[in-house]
Amino acid sequence: MKENTQKGFTLLELLISIAIISTVSIIGFVSLTTHREKLAVDLETEKIVAYLRSARDKAIAGEDNSSWGLRFINNSSGDDVYYLFKGLSFSSSSIVETKYLSKKTQLLVPPVGSTTDIIFIKSTGYPNASTTISIQSRTRPEYSGTIIINSLGQINY
Repeated sequence: MKENTQKGFTLLELLISIAIISTVSIIGFVSLTTHREKLAVDLETEKIVAYLRSARDKAIAGEDNSSWGLRFINNSSGDDVYYLFKGLSFSSSSIVETKYLSKKTQLLVPPVGSTTDIIFIKSTGYPNASTTISIQSRTRPEYSGTIIINSLGQINY
């Protein structure tokens, strides 16, 4: 008599395998998306810190015999922006460089519709005032970054 010894997978085994693979893939995709949002905030925070430190260093060096600063504008419509400028006050003629926040992030401080100027005084690099700048993810507000500039010009985040 001949035995039935077919090899292979049953339909139930295939369905269970597909379900497990799908679940693991979805969890991985969600984790990756979440990580990207946090990474976007972290990268934007580091870019702003680099520009703040550059402005402070230019002021300490007395580059162009001037103080240096950044103006942050939290637009109520459109992209948030910050300007690197030279001088004791902001004017459109003093702008050296313009930077827009990434589409994934937005300014939290200053609040919507307002601006914040941080001016580093020539030679000392001290800011005109202690200031805080905060950004957050547009899609996941729980992801945020805060930059603190103290009265001595130290920049922490």
